Amino acid sequence: MNHKSKLILTLSLFFVTSAVSAQINVITEKVKTGQIRKLLKFTGETRPLVESYAAADVSGPVAEILVEDGQRVEQNQALAKIDDTRFEIALRMAEASLERAKQQLVEDQRDYERSQTLFKKDAITQKTFDMAETALIKSKTNVKQAKADYDKAKLDLNRCIIKAPIKGFFVDRSIEIGQVMGRGQNMGKVIFLDTIYVEAKISERDIGKFKVGQKCMIEDKFPGEVAYINLYADRSRAFKVKIRVQNPDVTFKANMFVRGSIILEQYDEAPLFSSQAIRNEFGKLHVFTVENGIAKKREIEIIAQEGEFTYADPIEAGMEIVTVGQDNLKNESEITIRNKQSKENTK
Repeated sequence: MNHKSKLILTLSLFFVTSAVSAQINVITEKVKTGQIRKLLKFTGETRPLVESYAAADVSGPVAEILVEDGQRVEQNQALAKIDDTRFEIALRMAEASLERAKQQLVEDQRDYERSQTLFKKDAITQKTFDMAETALIKSKTNVKQAKADYDKAKLDLNRCIIKAPIKGFFVDRSIEIGQVMGRGQNMGKVIFLDTIYVEAKISERDIGKFKVGQKCMIEDKFPGEVAYINLYADRSRAFKVKIRVQNPDVTFKANMFVRGSIILEQYDEAPLFSSQAIRNEFGKLHVFTVENGIAKKREIEIIAQEGEFTYADPIEAGMEIVTVGQDNLKNESEITIRNKQSKENTK
């Protein structure tokens, strides 16, 4: 081969090599059909279904604390005890007063019956009979008053035990042994967490998409249902929505920050592709499809996104979408397709 032929062959190989090296390696996937839901996502905070304060009904120093924060309790379970010494004394005094009143009633009842017999025989005056009747009435009233005092003293003694107002979990203990509690003072509260509410603030733009009874998903796997929609917006023009969620394993604690979504629409045979294929350029979304080894830039409008998949117009089933390497592409770029299998084999 002469020198001129060698030069031509060398230049030809150079241009072929340059052309091949100008192609960009990418990974693609075929668009397949499947089910996808159009979701409206929101954030919210967990709230107990019910919460109630455990408060003292009597005043006195704390003698015992029977629960700790986080402990599950039943309704009317003892939570703490206030020193009951003076209440026991008060009960005994009330009991003694009640016995005296009852004994006096027995005596006045006999006097009245005796006076009534004598009055019928004209053995005593009307005034004497009236005095016996008045004494009987007074004794009956004294018994009622003594019984009320006794019941109150007994109730106060019982109220030395602070009990759980509802079943649930005891939280926020705020007392110590020896501390003097006042009547009505809270020692903590009990919260019911087997069912919770997720409270979300929804903008005025989206509130019309929510309806009572609508199904939701919390953290992508816990089903919920819209239970309440406030019809009065706050100062930020947001509406409070409460979503009821079953929580038997206490996965959610009170006042946790969570993410959720409601299902606006479901598509059963939609063309789906990986969301990682999407790129944003100056606020416009696009993907690259492949046609005869050439990358085609296509602007898209998302219809639904769920998990790792997207349904967007005008993407159709069977199209080939670039999922890796698209950052190096321009419209009409020549590409070399390397699927994941071949890529792993070259390592």
